[in-house]
Amino acid sequence: AFLSFISMQLQFCSVFFTFSLGTRTHYFGRTILHGGAK
Repeated sequence: AFLSFISMQLQFCSVFFTFSLGTRTHYFGRTILHGGAK
């Protein structure tokens, strides 16, 4: 049970990391497309 809990945490972490990274990349891409940060 403990091992499955650990693997569940790892899965959640990787998914969250991927999601946050994707959102950040998307946001930066849009900012650059619209002329960069003010």
